[in-house]
Amino acid sequence: MIQTLGIGIWLADGGIVDFHGLPYPTRMVLVRLADGGLWVWSPVELTEEVRETVERLGRPTHLVSPNKLHHLYLGDWLAAWPGAKL
Repeated sequence: MIQTLGIGIWLADGGIVDFHGLPYPTRMVLVRLADGGLWVWSPVELTEEVRETVERLGRPTHLVSPNKLHHLYLGDWLAAWPGAKL
């Protein structure tokens, strides 16, 4: 599920969501920061598998939603890692 793109950079495909009646694939990027935290761009659905994999990589400290479609799962991620910055 999570693909390594480089040292400290990962890409993960999520599920399909409905976007104005069209199926829209989801994808996120994780980057390990200098302090060891994770910068998460466009978090996908936080399944148990995703959570376990992310926790092996580090602790999400920054959650980024680049637009309104990418906010769908931010609440779940913030609940799981309440100290993360939005």
